Amino acid sequence: MTFPISDRRGRIVGFGARAMGDAQPKYLNSPETEIFNKRDLLYGFPQVAQAVSRERAALIVEGYTDVLMLYQSGIKNAVATLGTATTPSHLKTLSGYVDRIYMLFDPDAAGERALERADATVQELERTNNSDDADAAVEATRLKLDLRVLRLSADPADWLLEHSAEEFRSMLTSQAMPLLEYIFRRKAEWARGADATERSRILPEIRTLIKRIDDPVFHEEAIRLASETLGVSQEALQVKRNRPPVETPVRARRPPARNPSPSPDFGNPLLEAGRETLAAILARPELSAEPLRQGVRVPALSEPLMLLPEDFGDEAQARVFAVLKEHAGANMSAVFSDERARPLMDLLMTLDAEAARIRRDGLYPSKASIRELWLRLVILSRRRTQRETDDYDEKETLRKEIRSLEEARRGSSSTP
Repeated sequence: MTFPISDRRGRIVGFGARAMGDAQPKYLNSPETEIFNKRDLLYGFPQVAQAVSRERAALIVEGYTDVLMLYQSGIKNAVATLGTATTPSHLKTLSGYVDRIYMLFDPDAAGERALERADATVQELERTNNSDDADAAVEATRLKLDLRVLRLSADPADWLLEHSAEEFRSMLTSQAMPLLEYIFRRKAEWARGADATERSRILPEIRTLIKRIDDPVFHEEAIRLASETLGVSQEALQVKRNRPPVETPVRARRPPARNPSPSPDFGNPLLEAGRETLAAILARPELSAEPLRQGVRVPALSEPLMLLPEDFGDEAQARVFAVLKEHAGANMSAVFSDERARPLMDLLMTLDAEAARIRRDGLYPSKASIRELWLRLVILSRRRTQRETDDYDEKETLRKEIRSLEEARRGSSSTP
């Protein structure tokens, strides 16, 4: 399938092609020439320039078919890069037409790298403030404030096959996150699961990101989150660049009073099991979908055992589970797109980092291993209820159920 590529004036200057089926190469563009420079061109721009100007907003996507599907759905202000990162030339082209740019890159590692390159592009334009191109610096400042990220569970073209254009527009309005905030949260949560050496390496980058945050509310939240994840004092994150950060002694650290997602309580087996279960659901969506929807079979029970929000150790975990169950089988991008996930973002990103560890280490590779993990959580939950109740009949009923669940768990452990 071949797509004509036009310059800003609508003149065809090259072509982009995508192979159908498994043919290689999958993507092929015209060779670079003086008039066909991929870093300067945006697919679809001359055709949608009027709509972009009218909306005062543009969507940047990765695929030509994404642009076509969005246009077909009535969303006529989308353009696509030509297999490159978002460049200064792209931002300059759009800055004369828009007040806000939405980045919709694929929900994978390549998409994450594309977002970081886009932020680097904004910084590159900002540094032109002391050069002859002062206008670019003004544009970059405005774009930095209005460059936003929307994460979908699939490419826009595929997503729109199952969702309406109205739902898409609503998500743009309510769920798109400022690019700087998105990148900061991702890096901070990666640091949460890193060792001391890796945290030390990322600290200067985190401090630089914090200094770039203009929003006073998010600036305070960023310092709190970075302090928690890196294990340094909040003062160390605010001092001048030439002063080295001072490690906060472990015994002196205290969880912030307004932290919506408390640090892991490694002395609480139920909280530990809950966190591991949630991370496994994110790491293995294909193995978790069926038990989330239908429960797991336990020989001694007449009905499938359903995992419930109240089985978890605290309200935050219960709320995250409710969102994950709603999106059974979907990846993290689908979860992020749920408006109920916004106040749980810190915990979700922590769980996402733990899910990466699970995939990296090859943990929970089968339905049997997922089943065993869930049974462990339910057993711990039932034991908590057994301790808390004063009803002796209920205690006895729970004792029998726990015994049945433990037998079922032993059976899962012996299943390959």
